[in-house]
Amino acid sequence: KVRRTRAENTSQFHAESVYLTDINEIINERVRYKHTALLGLKIKLTDQLNGVPNVTYINRGIKIKVWNTATNAWVRKASSNPAWIVYDILTNTRYGGSVPESQIDLYKFREWAKFCDENDLDFNGVIDGSASLWDAMQPVLRVGHAKLVMMGTKYTLAIEKPDTPVMMFSQANIIKGTFSNEWLSMSDRTNEVEIRYYDKNDNYKQRSVKLYDEQAISRGQVQRMSSLTLPGVTDAKQAQYEA
Repeated sequence: KVRRTRAENTSQFHAESVYLTDINEIINERVRYKHTALLGLKIKLTDQLNGVPNVTYINRGIKIKVWNTATNAWVRKASSNPAWIVYDILTNTRYGGSVPESQIDLYKFREWAKFCDENDLDFNGVIDGSASLWDAMQPVLRVGHAKLVMMGTKYTLAIEKPDTPVMMFSQANIIKGTFSNEWLSMSDRTNEVEIRYYDKNDNYKQRSVKLYDEQAISRGQVQRMSSLTLPGVTDAKQAQYEA
């Protein structure tokens, strides 16, 4: 649409002719980045800028359901607690197992979450490839010191932590001649442990910590090392604890 805003001018210094050269169409349509972490940059263009700068950032992870003990209700936020990560993997209907929440032992998951918080057990890893549900959960369960088990039709947990004994075995309840006990020989036992982790204080490069059985070394035993890589462990203190 063109509109003349002043009277016709006969001066040779004013252009009066209008020529149509291009027609561009603009379609106002929302661009969707569904299920995608986005990073926006606003860069001031100056004569000092000769290219797009390299940018690194930390992705805190997808927001998942986390039980708030203060309000006794679910909240949605990023979490490094292994309990709620496994819970999300099991129940999420898009990328998880679509397990109904009625089949999850929430009481046990809350107990596990508290245990992880009290012992600084965090999983700060990325699960971005194709894997079975079981394989995807294994690194998280390992860091959280728990194992997923079935109890009837419900998923519950066996948590590796001190607990109250529920059964005692003695001469009173063991049939004579049926009890046997086997020990791993000293020559087969590991006396050096190496834990590989991803140091958050060094751009998440792989680092390792080692622990030695000083008594075994002082006795002149051959070094027998056991190595373990722990995806999701980014703190040297946590790696030392695992060793």
